[in-house]
Amino acid sequence: PAVLMKEGFLPELESQIHGYGVKTSVYEGDIPSGCEYSLEYTANWAWDMAMYLTYLHIEVRKDGNVVGMVEYDARRGGANMGKFGHTAEKMRPLLAKMFAEIGS
Repeated sequence: PAVLMKEGFLPELESQIHGYGVKTSVYEGDIPSGCEYSLEYTANWAWDMAMYLTYLHIEVRKDGNVVGMVEYDARRGGANMGKFGHTAEKMRPLLAKMFAEIGS
């Protein structure tokens, strides 16, 4: 609930996951019964001439055990102009790496 810009982030995350043929369901609190895999994320933004994603951490768990994890960290971006850009484009290679690890 504390994710800034959640209204754009969550639909994009779901859309990219659906691209791997994985069905999603959003929930808060306890993992729904019968849910074999779950995904938890932290996403933070900052302002520097524009809002930009500074940190993203995603974990996928199977039966409670971490089976995939990726992280994007631009907190030390400073004058690095690469920190700007669409969140979707920053997320895409991370999810590709994670799904390759999981073996979707």
